[in-house]
Amino acid sequence: ERCLNSRAGRLNMATLPSCEPWRIGMIVITAIEFVVAVAFVRKYSMQRKYANALQSIAAVIISMVAVYRSAFPVAYGERKVWVDAPENSPLTIRIIALFAEVSVSITLGWTYSRALPNNVVVQAGAGTFTCLLVMAQGFATGGVLTAINLLFAIEESLWFTGAIMLLVPTYELLKVESSRPFARVMCGVLAIYLVFEASTVYHLWTGSLGKLSDLPYDSTTNVVQSCEGWGLQFILWSSGYFTGLTALVIWLVKLPAKQEKTRIHRLGAAPVYELHTEDFFLQDEPVVQVLQTLGQETRSE
Repeated sequence: ERCLNSRAGRLNMATLPSCEPWRIGMIVITAIEFVVAVAFVRKYSMQRKYANALQSIAAVIISMVAVYRSAFPVAYGERKVWVDAPENSPLTIRIIALFAEVSVSITLGWTYSRALPNNVVVQAGAGTFTCLLVMAQGFATGGVLTAINLLFAIEESLWFTGAIMLLVPTYELLKVESSRPFARVMCGVLAIYLVFEASTVYHLWTGSLGKLSDLPYDSTTNVVQSCEGWGLQFILWSSGYFTGLTALVIWLVKLPAKQEKTRIHRLGAAPVYELHTEDFFLQDEPVVQVLQTLGQETRSE
């Protein structure tokens, strides 16, 4: 959101169309996701086999932050804000974003780690991913406080590297049928993110290296309410980040569920109901329990 919109900030914003419909649409979508997150947490956290506290808390935090950041968009590097107010200041948004991004790093790392607890490659990749994203928060906050673009470049590089560290663990998860649904979703997420982030990292580094001497901190903000002022890349990034990432974390609340499937087959002449319980995050074969036999009395031998 900080790399390709510098020229747009110099335009006469009064002559450009407002981006209010996009902002309102984002608020509505993220608010719906927040309601869904709360409903999922209330539904599944009551059952021990479903969401645990970590995923529940992460889903609620991320969805709440998505609603707030949709209402008060910020582009850190150019210090663009929707309104010139304390609740929309870059530092305020950065502090709020810190909680969401730490939640994302921990819950995704934990999900990978739990998927294959005995796989060293998965454990190492998940742990490195979480550590890199937590470290990135310090550089992002430092960039907002000092306006040094180099810090933003380091932050985005850590995010990019963290995503790369999940490629091999994702491949390992694809080999296991129980964790394959999660791995397939992450393949798509990582592919889109890495392509987008590669451009961001490149432009941040090439721009930062030429501006290392431009250190004085400028506390002024640029009020921007036009789509052209925000730029297409920022709109695409924030739309995908606030809605897509939130949806992913909400889905993780339900994903660890033991999927129960009831089917009927014939055991001799009697139909038998079986409960197949499969944990997506365990490599064990589905546990089969005979619940009830219909059509004949139980035979004892």
